[in-house]
Amino acid sequence: MDTMLVAIILVLVALVVVLLAYRQRIIREAQETLQLQFDTIQSQQTTIQSQQATISQQKRDLNVANAEILEMTYVMDEERMKSDEVLMSVLPSSVVYRLKAGESPIADTYAQAGLLIVDIDGFSNITQGHTAEESVSLLNWLFSMFDEVTEEYGVEKLKTVGDTYIITSGIPDARTYSPRTLALCALNLLKAAQKFHTDSGTNIDLRMGLDLGPVKAGLIGKHKFSYDIWGETVKTAHSLQAHCTPNSIHCSHHAWQLLNSDFALDPAPLTDSSLKSYYLRSKL
Repeated sequence: MDTMLVAIILVLVALVVVLLAYRQRIIREAQETLQLQFDTIQSQQTTIQSQQATISQQKRDLNVANAEILEMTYVMDEERMKSDEVLMSVLPSSVVYRLKAGESPIADTYAQAGLLIVDIDGFSNITQGHTAEESVSLLNWLFSMFDEVTEEYGVEKLKTVGDTYIITSGIPDARTYSPRTLALCALNLLKAAQKFHTDSGTNIDLRMGLDLGPVKAGLIGKHKFSYDIWGETVKTAHSLQAHCTPNSIHCSHHAWQLLNSDFALDPAPLTDSSLKSYYLRSKL
């Protein structure tokens, strides 16, 4: 009996030992699993921190890039505005918009248009003894006064060629065609020339040729643009200007037909061109 009890006790002790060993193994494996999970979490945290640092750096780089893009956009906008201003100074605004829109070729036909050619008689002689800077200053002063007159009357300063100032009515916008307005502008250019003489002390004589009729126009050039005009009306206006007496407005017969009810016009002596023409004197 004692032997059996001892045997049972030994078996129980052995079972307890086995259970304790098993428990310790389970605890150890659990600890190892927890440690592995902890190490994995730490590794993931390190990876996340590294990724966050990378993302933060990328954000900073992106902010710098955005700032540079904004600066470049601003500079490009500034340059575009300057380019547009230059184009607007040498071309009618509506032609600039058509050019920027990609229209090509830009060619127009005007059934009725007004043309005024204004030439400073003997400008080269006037500027003798002046430096180039002084000559340019005088011409810029006078043409700036002419610009104010054209803006006041809503006619188009088409371009200047040397000391010649070319004005149109109904070009490039046919809706603005007005013989009366062009005639008033011409009369006020004479007043502007008188004021220029008073203010500057430089006496100038204007010779003007005015004609009305059909005109063709178009944008010429690929890099240096010019919105040019041609046709019989243009030739006639130039001829009238060339045969004009100083400080006068030399008009064609067609212009007389459209203006004589509102303006005083005197017949002009026949020139070599045999054109019947008139001098515009004043508004009635």
